[in-house]
Amino acid sequence: NALIRAGGAMPNLTGTVSFERINPARLGEAMGISDRRLIGSIAGNMRFTANSETWSAIFPQIEGEGEFTIQRGSFYGIDLAEAARRISDTPVQGGMTSFEQISGRMRLSPDRNRFYDLNIASGLMQSLGYIEVAREGRLTGRLELRMKGSANQTRLPVMVSGTLASPTVQATGRQ
Repeated sequence: NALIRAGGAMPNLTGTVSFERINPARLGEAMGISDRRLIGSIAGNMRFTANSETWSAIFPQIEGEGEFTIQRGSFYGIDLAEAARRISDTPVQGGMTSFEQISGRMRLSPDRNRFYDLNIASGLMQSLGYIEVAREGRLTGRLELRMKGSANQTRLPVMVSGTLASPTVQATGRQ
């Protein structure tokens, strides 16, 4: 659902979109991210708006907010379990985290994309927090990693940094 305004000083685009069974690799390509580090099936909804001086420049100006869920997938280059296992001053680079589901909210802007209220469910591991991706691909974020055991639960703060091409995660100590 979209409203396009062509009259007046600047082109304007506003609307809502609902989506399901979206391939993350193809979505990334459409957003200018050709990296295939995320697999799964994305569903969600988003409200968006864009203003630009010309129609040819309107899509990079899109701003939006919404919710999403990713089912049965993996992200490559980020290994949360290894970061929890090896608490050290050296960040973990590479590896993979498989998950049953990631849910959260998103705020997209021309400068950065923020994914917050994240809940990553992966077997006995759960992560809560946020990740920001700047337009040049720089990553920042913080997750609280929860490892459930039969008798107790361990909580670890995990920092996310690096770039989309070379992400790193680092557990910063037990809480």
